[in-house]
Amino acid sequence: MVKKRPVRRSKSRRGVILAKYRRWTIFAAAVVVLVLIDYSILLILPNYRTMWVPDDTLGYRNCPNANSIDYSRLLHDGRVINYFTGECGERVSSIDAVSDFRRPLIVCHGDSFTFGQGVPWEETFPAVLGRLLGSRASIVNFGVAGYTAYQSGLFLEETYALFHPAIAVFQINANDDDPEMPVRDLFNLPFPLRTRSGQIVFLVTQLARGIMRADPSRNSLRALQRVLEFSDDHELPLILVFNNYPPSVTEEQAARLLRQHHERFRFVLANYRREYKQKSGGHLNAKGHARLAGELAAFITHIAP
Repeated sequence: MVKKRPVRRSKSRRGVILAKYRRWTIFAAAVVVLVLIDYSILLILPNYRTMWVPDDTLGYRNCPNANSIDYSRLLHDGRVINYFTGECGERVSSIDAVSDFRRPLIVCHGDSFTFGQGVPWEETFPAVLGRLLGSRASIVNFGVAGYTAYQSGLFLEETYALFHPAIAVFQINANDDDPEMPVRDLFNLPFPLRTRSGQIVFLVTQLARGIMRADPSRNSLRALQRVLEFSDDHELPLILVFNNYPPSVTEEQAARLLRQHHERFRFVLANYRREYKQKSGGHLNAKGHARLAGELAAFITHIAP
């Protein structure tokens, strides 16, 4: 007997259409979820990609004449912060603002602590300091988020050559022993790493690798020593702001180094209580910036009454 082959029942046209519909629905839902995740990051971190530009000497710097919107404060303060930068990347009050570089000029250098992350321009300590000193001095905020003390020191040398400030305020922070943010590579990333979530994954992994092989020549102690020697060589009065001592700088080491350069500097330990800091982290709130500005104004009045 000849065996009959089993008859295969083909799927109905409707079943095929439904299967394709389900696949496309799942794909579309996954895309929507990824987009929502990507944009939800803006509620956690500012979009620094719109603020930074690569730089051969400093690694990166603030983009001149730029505007970036920080939505991360919505969850804590219910407000959106605009970050504006001027012609030299300094933080300014508005996109049309022009910084006053008249002498006597006081420059402020540091990371996001100095830049004033999480607060509007008028609440940052350089802006408050400018109001306290009035016409006695011009204050320019050259803080750059993510900078190490080494980068801030190089930037100070650059601004001194350009503007010859009368006084410099220089901030040291606990993260100053970390490697530089690999910002230059952000502008050459392939898709999908160009997304916000992809950039964060890239930065975190690169920073972790950098910490493992960190260059000891660029830690805070050596950066601080370089800044103090630069201050001595150029007879530049210096006010050091310590938010926290970095791991490479013990209190004893700092005291010994500062004693060697005691004639031309003052320092403020701005490790304030919780009430002076933002709820989201260690950055100062408006009250903290106002307190620091008051302490700086007292020092500056003493240095240059």
